[in-house]
Amino acid sequence: MAYVVDGRKQEPDETGLQHWRRTLALRGDSSFLAVILPGRLDIYELGLDNKSSDKFRKEQIEESDQRASLTFPRLHLTPSTPPQGKQPFTKPYSNR
Repeated sequence: MAYVVDGRKQEPDETGLQHWRRTLALRGDSSFLAVILPGRLDIYELGLDNKSSDKFRKEQIEESDQRASLTFPRLHLTPSTPPQGKQPFTKPYSNR
């Protein structure tokens, strides 16, 4: 799942992106923020850190890109990257 922001009338600035990225990360139900801009779609990873937008931008998809129609299905298959030094929680395997 991704949150989608319409940036066609006003592109979010660095402060706005930081705010939305952190606020949405607290919800815990999505991994991505998608910003629709004229001719492109920017995909950002959500997180609570203070990285600049060029560090948390996952992809920039141009309108002419042949992969554009596969963006959201592909994101669904992309596992979130755990923070450095942290391992994702996994249930122990049980054969019972």
